[in-house]
Amino acid sequence: MFNYQDFGLQSTAYEVIGFEWWQWQSCGEDCEKEICPIKVIVYRGLSLDEVKVLHPVNEKKKLDYRYLHYNKALNYLEVTIKIMEVEAENMFPEVSEQLKQTKYCIIDNL
Repeated sequence: MFNYQDFGLQSTAYEVIGFEWWQWQSCGEDCEKEICPIKVIVYRGLSLDEVKVLHPVNEKKKLDYRYLHYNKALNYLEVTIKIMEVEAENMFPEVSEQLKQTKYCIIDNL
């Protein structure tokens, strides 16, 4: 289980894990004022349905999970790290480092 921020900036992460606000909101100004502790579940060896049973989204309890398959997570991280370091001349080194740590954590634990 990871925090949304472990996958970098919303401008790139939203493509694989959605936006950084509650998935049950359409957004607006209220979303920007509220900190939404979104968790990302990286999984493999289980079906998506099984993962959703283990970690169900619950609006009342403010439990918002995003589900990301292992292969898709690693692909996203590898591509994004490369883009940040090579094409953007690493304008955000702290984000790039966080992405690397997330990648290594996924590889080591799954």
